[in-house]
Amino acid sequence: MEVHHRRSASIAFLRGTAGLTAVSPLLSCLADKESPTSTEAPSTAPNECAADTRGAEAVSERETLDERPVGAGMNRRGFLKAASGLLTGVVTALLGAPLAVSLIGPQYRREQTSYARVGPVGDLPTGQPVNLSFRYESRDAYFRQTVSQDVWVIKHSPTEFTVYSPICTHLGCQVGWDSQARQFRCPCHGSVFSGDGKAMAGPAPRSMDELPYRVDRGDLYVQWQRFEPGVAQRVRI
Repeated sequence: MEVHHRRSASIAFLRGTAGLTAVSPLLSCLADKESPTSTEAPSTAPNECAADTRGAEAVSERETLDERPVGAGMNRRGFLKAASGLLTGVVTALLGAPLAVSLIGPQYRREQTSYARVGPVGDLPTGQPVNLSFRYESRDAYFRQTVSQDVWVIKHSPTEFTVYSPICTHLGCQVGWDSQARQFRCPCHGSVFSGDGKAMAGPAPRSMDELPYRVDRGDLYVQWQRFEPGVAQRVRI
């Protein structure tokens, strides 16, 4: 009698969670064994009901493991979802960091650009533009490189100078100094600038760009900057 109630409870459990076709053979098998009116002789085939019962128990055990609590208010399945979401967030942050730095890099460089040493200026002629070359360290996101650049320097006194970028304000060509005409000229499109950097002729939309400088113990230091070409206002890039 006790066995009969035990098997009847199993049948009720499986029928209550049914919906999968794999459970139907097991239900039929157990029902046939419990049927009081069955007159069929015992089958000599392998015990398929036992195998089906073991399979159902294995599925139930796996579901129990998935629902097993691993912490306060969280089961194993919820824990795995939370861990997966956290890992995805960390990977996204690591991959997106270089892109974010490259996007904010120009603003960072504007705030952090340092002065580069150009060289001694004690022997420079007064009132005469001189082209001086120097090297500085360029930083872009995670990359650093040493860049060579040049500037036009006009000495007014031992402590007063004007430093011009050699980049034409039209389309970015390099301007040169015409000592006979005492003018800066662009060889690309004919822009002309006066000795004090003002635009005189050609397509240049503004005067030459001045650069910040300082003098320390007889050496000239320049803060290199670039500006948007082709526009009337100075827009640093």
